[in-house]
Amino acid sequence: MKLSGWTIIVACVCLGLSAFFFAYFQVYSPYEQAAQYFRDYHTDLNAAADKMPLAVKRVKKAMEMVNADAQQWNQYVATKTPSDSLFSGGVNINENPYQLVVDSPKFRNSAQRAFNAQLHVGDVKVVSAPEIPQPTDSEKDILASYYNFPAISFPVVIWELGAVTVTGRYDQIMKNVRSWSNMDHYLAVVDGLRLDGTSPNLTATYNVTIVGFIRASRGVFPAPQVAIGSTSSSGGGGFTPTSSGGSNGGAGQATMKPAGGG
Repeated sequence: MKLSGWTIIVACVCLGLSAFFFAYFQVYSPYEQAAQYFRDYHTDLNAAADKMPLAVKRVKKAMEMVNADAQQWNQYVATKTPSDSLFSGGVNINENPYQLVVDSPKFRNSAQRAFNAQLHVGDVKVVSAPEIPQPTDSEKDILASYYNFPAISFPVVIWELGAVTVTGRYDQIMKNVRSWSNMDHYLAVVDGLRLDGTSPNLTATYNVTIVGFIRASRGVFPAPQVAIGSTSSSGGGGFTPTSSGGSNGGAGQATMKPAGGG
């Protein structure tokens, strides 16, 4: 079969167009699109890089603000919160619940001594004063009943003590009342002040509420969930304070309650 010249020309044109479309759509166009993506990405990177110095300044400023607030908070913690050691009048909230039951009355006694000392500031004579309540002796609810955790998201003692009655001169009574705002390791609030008598022999009555934020450098042990007749229990989770990480509580045996230790 003999092909004419036009047939050969048309066939060549068709083959050429097929090669062109294949090269354009399968090779050139995808690579060109990918190249455009890289160019756009490069442009975005340059724009982000131009913003980097300002971002660094903002981060530096934020860190300075955080550090300044942290220093102020650390000063507050050092002077207006109980320590985390029984030997210095505080309590270690990170102990297991059994040990916390043993330590909490000692902590309460230390707080009572601080309260008693505060009562006599100004050389007043104390006529009557309440006592700080004793903690529960149950490891199952010691955190909830005495340290208000987890009802409040951090351990804290709140003692609404009620009425205090003292006698003395006006200046002595005023010094005594004002001194509560400077009570070491606690936040003390006085309200309802009433003065009776004739100067210089006056009788003052006021109400006192004391709040103590408890330090916790690790996770607080949860109350053990132990039912009568069960053999073991376990728990996890806890509280993370002011400045460092937390940990979980562990399992314990229901048949034997250790006297202390973590």
